[in-house]
Amino acid sequence: MSSTTIAHQTRNGATETFEEMKIRLMEDINSLVSNSFEPCFRLPQQLEEEEHFLDCVTYGNLLAQGVNRDDGGRGFSLVSRARYLTSRMEYLNGVLLKISAGFSWRINTGHQRIQRLGAVCGLAALPPEILANIFSFVVYGFPSDELRSCISVQLSHVCRHFRDVVISNPHFWTEIQTTPRKPEIGLVEACVQRSKNCPLDIDLNLYTSAVDVALEPGAALPDGIPVMEQRVECDGVLPILIPHIHRWRSLHLEYNKADGFSGSTELFESIQGSLFPMLQLIEEFQNHAGGENFDRSMAYASTWNTPLLTTLILADCLPRSLLSVTSITKFHVLLFSLNDAVKMLDLLGGMQSVSNLLINVSYFYFFVDGEEMEANLVAHKVVVLENVKDFEFCFGSMHAANADRYFLRTFLSKLHVPNAINVFMKGLKTKVRDNSVRRSEGRLRLHQLLSGIAAGSPKIANLDISVERNPTRLNTVLPRHFPPGLEDLKFTCNSNLQFFQKELDAQDGVPELGKLRTLTLGVNSECDTSAVKRWVPWLVSRLKLCGGWGSFEELVLFEYDVDLEDYVFEETIPRDDILGWCKCYDGAPLKDGYESYRSDV
Repeated sequence: MSSTTIAHQTRNGATETFEEMKIRLMEDINSLVSNSFEPCFRLPQQLEEEEHFLDCVTYGNLLAQGVNRDDGGRGFSLVSRARYLTSRMEYLNGVLLKISAGFSWRINTGHQRIQRLGAVCGLAALPPEILANIFSFVVYGFPSDELRSCISVQLSHVCRHFRDVVISNPHFWTEIQTTPRKPEIGLVEACVQRSKNCPLDIDLNLYTSAVDVALEPGAALPDGIPVMEQRVECDGVLPILIPHIHRWRSLHLEYNKADGFSGSTELFESIQGSLFPMLQLIEEFQNHAGGENFDRSMAYASTWNTPLLTTLILADCLPRSLLSVTSITKFHVLLFSLNDAVKMLDLLGGMQSVSNLLINVSYFYFFVDGEEMEANLVAHKVVVLENVKDFEFCFGSMHAANADRYFLRTFLSKLHVPNAINVFMKGLKTKVRDNSVRRSEGRLRLHQLLSGIAAGSPKIANLDISVERNPTRLNTVLPRHFPPGLEDLKFTCNSNLQFFQKELDAQDGVPELGKLRTLTLGVNSECDTSAVKRWVPWLVSRLKLCGGWGSFEELVLFEYDVDLEDYVFEETIPRDDILGWCKCYDGAPLKDGYESYRSDV
């Protein structure tokens, strides 16, 4: 139904169309606005006259005028007029409230705009040196999914003063990142130009695909399987950066599946044998893209001269082609196979300058390597890295809880870091391939992994052990082997906890905990953690035997938050209250219907 056909009955019984009613309403609103400048509130003249007339009606006048009814029979005429007047005022008030609500939202937005623009104007009044420091924090002060150079571009578009500060400061343009397949060539060129002679941090996208290797006619396929090799392409960013290799400070190689992308295959040929005087870091993430036939030895850098290279962060590749690894001080590596682990031990022997070492084997697939690699690992000589101060070892919780734990223990036994101060042991939820077979997962006995670390690294002062299990009903046995110099112990686990004091025998000995100062414990209240009230008193008894109880300070408790998938602070228990706290600690699972997973594996 159109608006022109809508009718409304007036007090006189006549009807008015929607358009007539809208015109009358606009006249009423105009009258209200005009009257708002008067000292007191006044209705539009027609409504005010009607209101005055109805207010003058008395009982006597009503009898004198009779009690005639409207033709429609809806009620007495005066009552109908009063109702109509009230309806008009209510409708008019509703329209005004709707207008007011719209203004309220815009007024609030306006206040926020004033504050934002006021802050901008206040910042614009600051000296360029201070503005540059503030912008530096905005661009680099916190993690961001947005490209750093894009943040710089946004800052340069606020006002002319901001633009002058941002563009004239080369440090805002030193990080070059582009999106895969559709790089912002103009932005890259602007960064190269505006960064002047400052060092560049480069994220370079590479595109990989598998292609068949052409064999001579009549040649037999090895094992009946076609031979594949890796094809690597690049986009238009690399040619822009090659003339500035003397400014490369860090190189992050991001490998992406080509998926039909067609670019240049002439990668790094023009810079073979070149000098990279500023290059300090190389990061390469292969993501297990192509198997053993693909080049994962960093062959592109085999002739590079990198006198300042100190950091390697690698995934599924090893620096077997680098000219030298003796200057590397920070080495982080993610490995997928036992075969790579054996090769890495060979490389680590030449990295005697490493002080920060991270090895992640949580993606290991032991069953693909065969008995030969297992034998090679067992026969490998021990690698000693005396300069390592920070050591982090990430393993799959599933591997540590099934038959694969033997290989984890063997691997750790082949790597000694005798002077390590800070050690992190992380049991991660295992990532299993779709085409793999998950082995049965049972009880995770941490002491079987930690015994070698505790004995081989006596100078550890800070030990952080974290375990993630899936499902959380699986059982994890609390550790009982600790290095003698330990000062701060942190243990967090999201699963059931167990502690078997009867298993402690003479061969375990008494852990030397005379220097322990703090114990940080993170538990999951939805699991069975009652073993804590036996494990903590056992630690206290060892502290007292070693004479360290007097210097021990506190127990800090954290609670696992399932929604955050992280631990939140719960409480701090002073030394003298710890044993009393243990007596009151329940540890029973709080989750309704929770069933503990029983396993003696």
